[in-house]
Amino acid sequence: MSFVLTDSFRAEFRQVLLGTYFKGWPQVSDEDIRHHVELRYLAFRDYLVPWVNQFFPLDGASLVEVGSGTGSSTLAFAETGAKIHTYEISESSIEAARLRFSMAGFDGQVSEHAELFDRNCAQFKSGEKVDGVLLIATLEHMTFEEAQEILKTSWEILRPGGILVVADTPNRLCPMDFHTSHLPFFSMLPPKVRISYAANSPREGFATEFQKYPPEQREEILVRWGNGVSYHDFELAIGPEIHSKIIASGYEPIISNAWSILFEDSILMATFKHYALPQHIAFTRHNLFMIIQK
Repeated sequence: MSFVLTDSFRAEFRQVLLGTYFKGWPQVSDEDIRHHVELRYLAFRDYLVPWVNQFFPLDGASLVEVGSGTGSSTLAFAETGAKIHTYEISESSIEAARLRFSMAGFDGQVSEHAELFDRNCAQFKSGEKVDGVLLIATLEHMTFEEAQEILKTSWEILRPGGILVVADTPNRLCPMDFHTSHLPFFSMLPPKVRISYAANSPREGFATEFQKYPPEQREEILVRWGNGVSYHDFELAIGPEIHSKIIASGYEPIISNAWSILFEDSILMATFKHYALPQHIAFTRHNLFMIIQK
């Protein structure tokens, strides 16, 4: 079943977001709202989902999506006929997503879980294996310990032949931090240096963020704004053999046309080649897009 994005849906879901996800925000731009109403959904529907479908048939697949937010990517994957278990802990995001699925007619295909996705969650304890796990723009907002737990849990819950999809996730090895600070080399700095240097960021909200919190809370705030990840996290959680299991790298045209290959990607690719690194070229993209098959 497909979903038609109409003007009436746009107007109605805009009000949903203002009453849920954006409620209490001091300022919300039209661009912020458009991203959650349609722009992210359209990018996932038109590029990410067809890319995954090239390598793994999604019709009828059982999927888990971790950190599903307001449901932009969930809806795009539900249109393929997949059955999806979402894991999200933000109550306002869950409420917005639930209304999105209901308005679009897909609430019967999505099971929402308001809990952390780890080895204590009910689904993991049931022993049920799934065809795929989706980690879309989520790992970067986790502590190291949280990301390790989610990667390990994701790998363990997959059936043999199942896939782990990592998408729209900043690479900490990229010379430029496009995601959070918009500063060069920022992602490579130790947390305390990043916090102290954040005032130099051209991103106004981020530059002044840490002054609002006592020192003991600032590392947590830094994590929630977003930190990059790299191949090191995946090797530690799953093992170095992960590189032989990557079946799509994000350099495929359907992805690179939507999320462009940048100068920074070329720098990382040249560095990997110069040092003859055995790690997969998927980890040279400034924004990580990869499909890993168990």
